[in-house]
Amino acid sequence: MDLGFAFLCDAAQDSGGKLHALGIGVDVLHAASLPAVHPHLSLVVRFSYGREDEGNHDFSIAVLDADGKNVVAPVGGQMTLRLNGEDPAGGANLVVDLQNAQFTTYGPHEVSVSVDGRAFATLPLAVRR
Repeated sequence: MDLGFAFLCDAAQDSGGKLHALGIGVDVLHAASLPAVHPHLSLVVRFSYGREDEGNHDFSIAVLDADGKNVVAPVGGQMTLRLNGEDPAGGANLVVDLQNAQFTTYGPHEVSVSVDGRAFATLPLAVRR
């Protein structure tokens, strides 16, 4: 399994394998004061995979501050990868909505994506005054 792409955006939806996303490329949030609650952020991840990757895979998403503390409760789940017919490879979208993230510090943060315990992506997210 390989990472195709990953990004943060204002909103996203997977509709039968087709992605719809608004406000792609969020990497900075502005907050007049702290703590600051960001009501909605979507994480979009695209994986490519082959026959050897078919089956169930556990994923986890973490939003961390500069000290490695969770900003929101870690999100986890399972995704199932299946190929159609004789297709040698396929793609899968993972869309995760992060609701009401509360930021208590300014500065660098990150959103990390792991599958089966393997890190796949780390996206920077800065919180600025």
